[in-house]
Amino acid sequence: MAQALIQNLSLLLVDASVGTIQCLEEILCEFVQKGEIKPAVTQLLWERATEKEPCSPLERCSSVMLLGMMARGKPEIVGSNLDTLVKVGLEEKFPQDYRLAQQPPFRLPREHRLFERLGEMVTKRFAHPDPPWIPFKEVAVTLTYQLAESPEVICAQMLQGYAKQSLEKLEKNTTEEDPKGSVPMLPTFLLMNLLSLAGDVALQQLVHLEHAVSGELGPRRVLQEEQEHKTKDPKEKSTSSETPMEEEMGLVGATAHDTEAELIRGICEKELLAGSQVLAAFVLLLLKVCNKPGLYSNPDLCAAASLALGKFYIISAPFCDSQLRLLFTMLEKSSLPTVCSNLMVATGDLAIRFPNLMDPWTPHLYARLRDPAQQVRRTAGLVMTHLILKDMVKVKGQVSEMAVLLIDPVPHVAALAKNFFNELSHKGNAIYNLLPDIISRLSDPEGGVEEEPFHTIMRQLLSYITKDKQTESLVEKLCQLFRTARTEWQYRDLAYCVSQLPLTERGLHKMLDNFDCFGDKLLDDSVFTAFFVSSG
Repeated sequence: MAQALIQNLSLLLVDASVGTIQCLEEILCEFVQKGEIKPAVTQLLWERATEKEPCSPLERCSSVMLLGMMARGKPEIVGSNLDTLVKVGLEEKFPQDYRLAQQPPFRLPREHRLFERLGEMVTKRFAHPDPPWIPFKEVAVTLTYQLAESPEVICAQMLQGYAKQSLEKLEKNTTEEDPKGSVPMLPTFLLMNLLSLAGDVALQQLVHLEHAVSGELGPRRVLQEEQEHKTKDPKEKSTSSETPMEEEMGLVGATAHDTEAELIRGICEKELLAGSQVLAAFVLLLLKVCNKPGLYSNPDLCAAASLALGKFYIISAPFCDSQLRLLFTMLEKSSLPTVCSNLMVATGDLAIRFPNLMDPWTPHLYARLRDPAQQVRRTAGLVMTHLILKDMVKVKGQVSEMAVLLIDPVPHVAALAKNFFNELSHKGNAIYNLLPDIISRLSDPEGGVEEEPFHTIMRQLLSYITKDKQTESLVEKLCQLFRTARTEWQYRDLAYCVSQLPLTERGLHKMLDNFDCFGDKLLDDSVFTAFFVSSG
């Protein structure tokens, strides 16, 4: 029974998506808490993990993952076997199994030897390309920042160790291959791994400062204030017992919190990427790779560099501001969908973190919704959906680019756009307010869409207009748009939109009141038919 259960669960994990793994983890956590998982199951998992029970490397990795999932519901499952688990995942016997090492299902004291082993595994096999190393080192850096005292020191040592060995490799290649000759080049995979590691450290250092360090400053300040209060002279206490208005209103704590936040912000903006800081040493290298796609053209290297660039940008507003044009140049000109997708995700994060810097570039974000690569359109759709629905970017007529995705040839992208407008329809009068601009843009001969796609898009968007007042007002606005329309194409598009609205008697009166706007266009058969249909 235990054997069959573990086998089936292991099969589920093979090539499973992140979402599937998260769902399975929640299910197992609940089963463990309710006592539905028998001890025989965890015993067999341990035997597989430690190779007491013969199994393949993939099954062994699955066993460690399953133990980690179950430990969420019952921590003692791994609590008494921490040393065994570190040995299984990180010791010398299994130096190449990064999949196994990146599944840490436990928390350890910060002085644990885990960090020494993680550092060694990150820097050890630098001389050989090894795809599983990328996700492993990301987990290693994240875990170090979550569990270690002074994690920045440990991760700086990782970076320095990897960089040092890379330079040694470069010097060795220069000596062996061409002692006189051309400019030496670092192997592509080494440069890719180095930039990827630097990006992970940069992001985790920011998270560490803004959450862990910032979280410690408050309690320390409170403790210091209490100590100062205890050591005060009684006369001073009686004098200060008259609470100022600021204290009564809770402004003292708020001011102190703002001061702490300002301190962290200052460190991020003025120190992390400057001077002799470890991360500063990688800024020029990263910018060089990103600025010279002709020289550094390897797709994997470009993808790693674009991902790292976004992580460096999010640290510092001044650095981001000074290099923002580079990001959008890469976003528009790169022929690699992965690079554009990475940068699109980065722009979403930057729009939340530095909205004032990103606001002038908003049209460039919308432009990616028409990217020829479906991966980029999908990513852009997801990012813009998040930003617009969270009110992080202004919803302008350019949202017509999102409307075009309703007719995307890729069903998943079209479904994404439909979901966006479904959600937007719940935000007051958002779609009603945007429709005139969307219609004008999509019916424009220079940048719009053809007749049939236009009809498909407008049927969807106009279906959200259900209130009589909105319908009446929209009819009036559509009639007035005939004055600015320049071509028969535009006349027909506007007339079609009018025909799709369920007109009330008041709506018909609005139409008649604006007859002068469209009367001369009724000579066109399509326009006449549309108005005839709409008038009943």
